[in-house]
Amino acid sequence: MRLALAFALLAFAGVAFAAEPAKPELIPGPQGTVVVLHAVPCLIREAETDPLPYKVTVPADCERINRATAAVRESGFRTLTLTAGKYIFRVHNDGVPWLLDFDLRGERDPSLPFTQGGTIAAGKALDYPITLVPGVYAFHSPRDASPRYRLVVEAPAKAR
Repeated sequence: MRLALAFALLAFAGVAFAAEPAKPELIPGPQGTVVVLHAVPCLIREAETDPLPYKVTVPADCERINRATAAVRESGFRTLTLTAGKYIFRVHNDGVPWLLDFDLRGERDPSLPFTQGGTIAAGKALDYPITLVPGVYAFHSPRDASPRYRLVVEAPAKAR
């Protein structure tokens, strides 16, 4: 019954076909490690273990899709884990037909560092620098109505 409901919700949401799961690419650099993320319609590809490609034309499509499917997909959300330090989140707009934004902040702790901004055009990318300290963060694309995904930042390992 539960599986049937999940498939019905996915069909209602306009799922086209299954996509390959991806982990974020980490690129060491002089200004910090670059974390590469790809925003696709209604989700961030690297944050889901089984991202599905949705057909959308307006942001309201993603609001409807995520309202109908987020609870079912949530068990497949991937928690990203990083070590405290300097990072640049490079967010690509891969096929979303409107300008996107990005938001990363403490999940429940407003004192944690945050970064945010917008205007990522389709086919383009923007960099969001941040110095992360240990804690639990949430990230998403508000204009794409993507779910809030979890990022856990751990303290660096102590040298022995």
